[in-house]
Amino acid sequence: MTSTLAGRVALVTGASRGIGRAIAIALARRGATVVAAARGDHSGAVAAEIAAFGGAAEALTLDVTDGQAVSAAVGGILDRHGRIDVLVNNAGITRDQLLLRMKREDWDAVLSTNLTAAFTCAQAVLKPMIKQRSGRIVNITSVVGQSGNAGQANYAASKAGLVGFTKAVALEVASRNITVNAVAPGLIETDMTRALAETTRPSGPGGFRSSDWERSTTSPRQSCSWRRTKQRILRGTCSRSTAACTCRRGFRSRGCRMGTRLRGSSVGGGLNGGCGSSEEDYRRAAWCR
Repeated sequence: MTSTLAGRVALVTGASRGIGRAIAIALARRGATVVAAARGDHSGAVAAEIAAFGGAAEALTLDVTDGQAVSAAVGGILDRHGRIDVLVNNAGITRDQLLLRMKREDWDAVLSTNLTAAFTCAQAVLKPMIKQRSGRIVNITSVVGQSGNAGQANYAASKAGLVGFTKAVALEVASRNITVNAVAPGLIETDMTRALAETTRPSGPGGFRSSDWERSTTSPRQSCSWRRTKQRILRGTCSRSTAACTCRRGFRSRGCRMGTRLRGSSVGGGLNGGCGSSEEDYRRAAWCR
């Protein structure tokens, strides 16, 4: 453990498993007092795990879609600790279905948990943060909010909305020494993603299905190296959707989402799904940033 966050109080929603659990543990290892929030008594296990290595944590039963419960929870944290320094809006759900078959309640449930709850929690903690003249809000969004994904119109919309929400609130409170940021993970193996269908849960690194990941690119029109693309995706320096468009012939029908141009022509354009005409073109492609 380190003491870089000693004396800080962090509220993490959706902290019972997956990314939220990992965030709660990481904050505790750096000395923060973590309030691990989740529905029911699900956050008790992570609080106990933190206590086992000497960290400070408490479990909080919280339904983030209930505005009154959120206000009461924040009030309770202030009563017990006197401050809130960090909010991590991590709580999220999926209700995947093609748009033509999606039920309105599935749309509402995802938007309520993934987007509206972030608004509710952020609004509740901003008042004490403004009084402190310091605070950190981190919203967990997703690459799906930028690239989209068939069968996840509700989830993609919620995560894209969270990006816009983050940018707007960041501008509002920057002068009060409060930062608001968003983190957009790719496909992370969690309990939630294990439950997704193969069509909406690609299993390869960077979000590709394993069948696409294992194929080689031997077509003359695909002069770039898939191995190089794979390495860049693993390093997190390439966009998943752009790499798929540029260097995967199997994604030809999806077209090139980014529309990046190189030497006057679209790199991996949607019409042919090909790559740059040479290794040099590939290395210099503007989309790999």
